[in-house]
Amino acid sequence: MKSHSLKNILRATLVLFFYLALFLYAVVFNNSSGWMLLFFLSFLLIGNLISLIPAHKKIHLEMLENSTYRVGDSSRLMAEVYAMRPFLLPLNCLTLAFPSTDKKEVPFFLAYTGKRKELTFHWTPKTRGYFSVLPVTFSSTDFLKLITKESVQQLTGQFPVLPKQEDELARKLLQGILLVEPNFYVPLGNRTFMIRNFRGHQSGDPLRMIDWKQSSKRNELIVKEYEQEQEQKTCIVFYGQQHTQFEKLLSIFFSVSQQLSEKMPYTTQLLAEYPSEIPEEYILAALQPLSEEVTIPLHSNKKLIIFAPELTQHLENQLQILSKTNELLLITFKAERLYLQYNEQVIDIETMEVQQ
Repeated sequence: MKSHSLKNILRATLVLFFYLALFLYAVVFNNSSGWMLLFFLSFLLIGNLISLIPAHKKIHLEMLENSTYRVGDSSRLMAEVYAMRPFLLPLNCLTLAFPSTDKKEVPFFLAYTGKRKELTFHWTPKTRGYFSVLPVTFSSTDFLKLITKESVQQLTGQFPVLPKQEDELARKLLQGILLVEPNFYVPLGNRTFMIRNFRGHQSGDPLRMIDWKQSSKRNELIVKEYEQEQEQKTCIVFYGQQHTQFEKLLSIFFSVSQQLSEKMPYTTQLLAEYPSEIPEEYILAALQPLSEEVTIPLHSNKKLIIFAPELTQHLENQLQILSKTNELLLITFKAERLYLQYNEQVIDIETMEVQQ
């Protein structure tokens, strides 16, 4: 914008200098050609100022579709620009600049008359959040490009910006989980090698279940029943304390949950603050740190992956209780480094070094 202002000032200075020179020429030499050029330039400048009359406030912007966005990812927004009534004079060199939009992709109209036009904005969000309006800067000039007129309008809609992708850290974190718990992805509920009971053969029992040794002793087909492991579900908990690493950990939590969904079923539990009216699919965009620490709901016989920016005494007391009836993995920061803790083992995720 500063470069454009400097160009406009330089251009206006040259035009003013030329106008003054022409005025002095007409006064000094007092000939018809000098006065004709002076009047022509005067009318040109007056017409140039009249071209600035059309107002930006008559222009309306409207979203055509809603979507979700991610921090740092370039996304496309479809909108429509129009005026309720056509302009008597067109807006010259109209541009619409969106936040974080590449200058090469700014919509441009040489002479906009107010007709409906579909626009495509390429937007790269820099911050996470759930936004209902986004500022759009309107800019137009006179046809000599001496004066630039700017205004800001709000594009209304739903703009949920999800956390940044941290795919590499998420991949390392899942590797670390497998390092301390190799059977983490293995579904439970399968047969063990422990025999619970012997019973008589029933129709439909597979032959592999027959215990031939017991059958020969009893002179009848005997089937062996095995102990069944109780199903152990996985739950990912985000414990959102107020912390400088809140956003970073939320991004890691988001990326891990996406990668884990391809490997196993799980549920999530978000312990943070967010408006109750936010749709469930946009909660991660609106999530805010806790004003004070809360209690993690009780769980039993689950694999709990708990994401917490900091291991406080309050949280540690809760983890001791939860570890008695659950398999517990804690993901937290220590001195701005990401660590995974499982029982007595602690892994630095960046170096993948195990500390006992």
